[in-house]
Amino acid sequence: MVRFKNRYIVIEVNPVEKLKKGINLRSSLLYNSVITAVQKFHGDFGVAAIRAGLSAKYCNEVTRTALIRLRHGPHRLLSSILPLVNEIGYQKVQVKTLYVGATLKQCYKFLRVSINLLGRVHKSKFNFLPGTYFKRGLNIISVFMILN
Repeated sequence: MVRFKNRYIVIEVNPVEKLKKGINLRSSLLYNSVITAVQKFHGDFGVAAIRAGLSAKYCNEVTRTALIRLRHGPHRLLSSILPLVNEIGYQKVQVKTLYVGATLKQCYKFLRVSINLLGRVHKSKFNFLPGTYFKRGLNIISVFMILN
């Protein structure tokens, strides 16, 4: 039996235009837009290489972060394409790669540290209360990790 190594990519999805209701970030939309971008730049070889192990494991509209899982070899193809993804669904977006990790636990640790660091920076400028979107995003990430 052969063990498949996976890579997990943490991305940040920012809308280009200001939206009143926020970004619509779902796993299926992210999957389809990534496949379309890989088809455009790497062709059939790229799509065949990443399709076998590609899945969007986690999408959070509040913190605008997503987690993508794929196999170890073709993760380089996908990481070269992610900054070139311009649309998710029908929304114009800008995608930034935040972290590439070997396990889901390491990616969660990165997200937790980043959110705590961001909280400290914003706390010095603003007074965040525990019920704001910021804490809500952290709670959603915590619940996600407990379930998986």
